[in-house]
Amino acid sequence: MRSWKRGNARVKERVLNFNLSSDKPLFEASIPKQDSGNNYLVRVKRNPLPRSKFEHWGIELVELDKKSRPLTENLLTVERPGSGGDNFPAGDLVGYLYPKENPNFIKDRRFFYPIRETRIVQIESFCLSIQVTNYKMKESDSKKIESLQVSLGFYNDKGRVCVGDLNIVLDLFWFGPGRFRVAEINLKRKHNTITSERWA
Repeated sequence: MRSWKRGNARVKERVLNFNLSSDKPLFEASIPKQDSGNNYLVRVKRNPLPRSKFEHWGIELVELDKKSRPLTENLLTVERPGSGGDNFPAGDLVGYLYPKENPNFIKDRRFFYPIRETRIVQIESFCLSIQVTNYKMKESDSKKIESLQVSLGFYNDKGRVCVGDLNIVLDLFWFGPGRFRVAEINLKRKHNTITSERWA
């Protein structure tokens, strides 16, 4: 998925591994730019969307000014926030960690990504990989998360997929109640290049 933010900014590469739970609902970290300019702030917080059945977290990435104030909207979206029509890019949910192995658009009301799927986001000239390495639901409440282990990797773009193989839903086309179509593409890393395998 490619962010709405275009440019040549690069970061100091790093991997962040952390745990989330009801007792630890928030994670924040500063991501320095490679050129020592403004930093980025990555924030992972419990962020329930309306009408969602399961507890889940949302990831935000914003650029900060020199006084550590947000300079941009969330960079982990396809389209910049603002006025729009009936276009609901599935890529806008790339930062949501929803505890379903195989989400269903009809039942879950949104096209969430599978919880264990590695997601790659291209922001300017660097990549963010998002991966849930493990999670556990509460025995006392099957809709609540007891623990969520997350790995975020920041890599500078070298003209290749940052990590792994991807199966990404690119967009959701809405044709009225009960009528929709999903455009999907498979991307695989082969010889450090991105190759399109199939459109559906």
